[in-house]
Amino acid sequence: MPQASDGTRSRGEGPFLAPPAIPTRVEKPSGEEPVGRFSAYCRARSTRVLIEVLDISTTGCLLDLRTWGLRAGERILIRLPGLAYLSAVIVWVEDGRGGITFDQPLHEAVLRHLMENSSSG
Repeated sequence: MPQASDGTRSRGEGPFLAPPAIPTRVEKPSGEEPVGRFSAYCRARSTRVLIEVLDISTTGCLLDLRTWGLRAGERILIRLPGLAYLSAVIVWVEDGRGGITFDQPLHEAVLRHLMENSSSG
């Protein structure tokens, strides 16, 4: 095992090599405005509600659930602006907000388009 000059193992080799970080969202270039909020239609329990999307990534999004009493584990359909309904599951709910995970991740170009359109208007 390679050793540094002080006799310790050098980082970046052998078992000390950290696994690469797995991105959970598309990072915006520095200096870009924060993602604007936008509305989306959600369907669950035979009800359709217009709900506010607070944040979004390729794998899911954060919703304002104060107007709708959904619970973790429930399945929903969500229609983001310009897209067809996507199936998703609510993974957590706390303080009127909830996180959902899409069954199929969004393509990065679709996410970029949603972020650009929400920021412009």
